[in-house]
Amino acid sequence: MTKFLDVHGINAFYGDIQALRDVSLKVNEGEIVGLIGANGAGKTTLMRVISGLHPPSSGTVKLRDTALHPLPAHQIVEEGVILVPEGRRLFGGLSVLDNLELGAYARRARGSRFRTLKHVFELFPLLAERQGQRASTLSGGQQQMLAIGRALMGLPKLLMLDEPSLGLAPVLVEIIFEIVKRMNNEASPYSWWNRTRVRRWNWQTGLISSNKAGSSGKAPGRNSCMIIKFSRLIWDTHSLGRY
Repeated sequence: MTKFLDVHGINAFYGDIQALRDVSLKVNEGEIVGLIGANGAGKTTLMRVISGLHPPSSGTVKLRDTALHPLPAHQIVEEGVILVPEGRRLFGGLSVLDNLELGAYARRARGSRFRTLKHVFELFPLLAERQGQRASTLSGGQQQMLAIGRALMGLPKLLMLDEPSLGLAPVLVEIIFEIVKRMNNEASPYSWWNRTRVRRWNWQTGLISSNKAGSSGKAPGRNSCMIIKFSRLIWDTHSLGRY
């Protein structure tokens, strides 16, 4: 398979506290990869480093042949790397449609925003029904759909979901993950829709990897993070520090 994302030797700090220690990760094109670990293991920090929101002290991040680590966050978005943050971070006072259209603000996405919006509404029919409703009045599961839809409006090559199941009822978690699986499985009607996803959970929530539901079976240590690829569990208690 073609190597798509290459994270190598990342170290990151918050002041004097080291959050990431020599983290390396490779993701091939079309893969679904889950990061799993206890609170404070560094999962969010790793996603923030990849998306340019937290500069690493050393190490490299490459998307195909493009080095991402020297770039500011807005340029990384233009490269097609998009993060759905923990807590969704919607514009609550704006409508569903306004939130979706803001997702297509990047130059690479603006010209295709109407076609993309149509496809997002096909994935999430409820958003089409409630496009005039204020985002803050949606339920938690509906807001998560909106957050993912907004990210898709930016035409992601790499889509990262941070805590996509946080605070949701199990039935809604199942619906969200089925939609994510569908996004990864189906051939997109547009050539610009890549199908690589990276997701992050706390270990208690389980995960989906390579279209199979599963869980760790054993909780990782306080300062550990586990990486799941194609049902293979890889974890190193020295890879990730606390944050």
